[in-house]
Amino acid sequence: FRSLTSSGKKVRGLQHKGRGAEKVRPSKQKGPKGAH
Repeated sequence: FRSLTSSGKKVRGLQHKGRGAEKVRPSKQKGPKGAH
């Protein structure tokens, strides 16, 4: 679950340049954080 950690978000954000990260997070956890 590295993608759910703070460091994971930074890595995902850099690789997907934000847009990809936004798409990945809600897919993993469909909750209040995913809504954002």
